[in-house]
Amino acid sequence: MAKVPTLNLSDAEWAAFSLQERAVQWAAYYADVIGVRERGGNNRGPSVEMFLKTVGLKPGNPWCAAFVSHCLVNSDWFKFKSGGVVAWKEWAESHGCVSSTPSRGSLAFWDHGDASHHIEIVLEDQDGHIRTIGGNTSSGEVGSQNNGDGVYRRVRPTSMFSGFIEWWRV
Repeated sequence: MAKVPTLNLSDAEWAAFSLQERAVQWAAYYADVIGVRERGGNNRGPSVEMFLKTVGLKPGNPWCAAFVSHCLVNSDWFKFKSGGVVAWKEWAESHGCVSSTPSRGSLAFWDHGDASHHIEIVLEDQDGHIRTIGGNTSSGEVGSQNNGDGVYRRVRPTSMFSGFIEWWRV
């Protein structure tokens, strides 16, 4: 069972975490400890390529969904993984696990149908905004929000998202 290296937990302590909490902890590790950033070109770099490899994609592909998938696989959840936001949405709809309400560990996604797709892991719901950690986004309010250069913590309006995937319910 893969554990976040910096948490110094026993196997039993890690196993006691819910699947969603494990995913949150992995996302936080990549954002706060590793500080994942693209290196050597758009959608490239050692960590980015590791995320893409998790879902069978080559370097240079968009990687927000690959990041989410990698965090879930590291959390010992193997029921679905994909490098595509639309594939995540379709899988979740077919399994009845899309919610209109964010919860810790759920996957917040948008699919605006215009090649604007993105997915992140929810940390907290805050009065019309949600705190998330996502890959292939930008920090702050500038830059691309769905094709950025790293893994960042974000606060975004809840209305920005199309839905929330409660993946652990499957």
